[in-house]
Amino acid sequence: MTNEIKQSQVLQKGDIEISLIVPVYNSVQSLSELAARIEKVFAVQIEDDYELIFVDDGSSNAETWLMLQSLAEQYDKIRALQLTRNFGRIGAVMAGITSAKGAWLIIMDDDLQHCPEDIPRLLSMRQHDVVLAQFDNKKHGVIAKLGSRIVTWLKHEMGFPSHLSSSSFLLVRAEIARHILQIKTPRPFLMALLLEITRDIVGVETTHDPRPSGGPVFTFGRRLQQFTNLLINNSTLLLQSVAILGIAVAGLSFASGCYLLINSIIKSSSVPGWIISMVVSLMIGGLILMLLGVVGVYLVRIIRGVEAWPAFVLRREIRHDNTKESPPEEIAKN
Repeated sequence: MTNEIKQSQVLQKGDIEISLIVPVYNSVQSLSELAARIEKVFAVQIEDDYELIFVDDGSSNAETWLMLQSLAEQYDKIRALQLTRNFGRIGAVMAGITSAKGAWLIIMDDDLQHCPEDIPRLLSMRQHDVVLAQFDNKKHGVIAKLGSRIVTWLKHEMGFPSHLSSSSFLLVRAEIARHILQIKTPRPFLMALLLEITRDIVGVETTHDPRPSGGPVFTFGRRLQQFTNLLINNSTLLLQSVAILGIAVAGLSFASGCYLLINSIIKSSSVPGWIISMVVSLMIGGLILMLLGVVGVYLVRIIRGVEAWPAFVLRREIRHDNTKESPPEEIAKN
């Protein structure tokens, strides 16, 4: 079989309800078990038809793609995508979203830490736009847990629900996922993008197993890159903080200058020219900081425009000529 999936195996849009997207990087041993467990879950517990999309994120291990080819031949529900290089997990997820044909998308890892047996729990909450798996006790190291808490704190500052923890195992409505594809940012961060589309986000308790083999996929360097991507590319929090700081310092500088000037009038200054120099310095410094803050605000607006953040997302529409609710895709066409 060639690198392309057989035409007979490609499911057409509308034939399936659920698309599972699994980013893969250098994994071999866990893939066969993951596919088998997912098939068993859908055969026994879930009536909806599904597709399983493995996205090879430019694995350096050639056996990874060979394994995905073998699985695609073995299971008619499996499709395999291969990226030209390693774009990172979120890049693989975006590729999966673009290719997915289901009404609901489930995103999970390839290392068996996310249990396929918990998929029904996510699906039980599908009346919401996004359902996050909540782990009581993550089987991660100390550094990984600390990095996760820092990222979660930053997300809370951006409007992420404070009672929820961030998760890479989630269920998302396909219409919501497709809207985030319209946001043209070179370093996307999934949860930050979802927050710009919807706030209908809930959590459901699931288990978190230790990795069966190999070391951690997310090293300290990768987690640091993840944090900077969230802070700089997917958030205006830093710019807004600088803008607020600049305006605050400018106000303080003007107030201090006025105080010194009034004080010099009431009381004679022992050093001639000192008051004038301080007032001028504070006024100019405050003006510069205020202008930097204004520039920061403009940059926020420019970033929003260039990255094509949507002004609104329509959930549903009821038409007078039809009592049925029109799905977002039909609305977009009209």
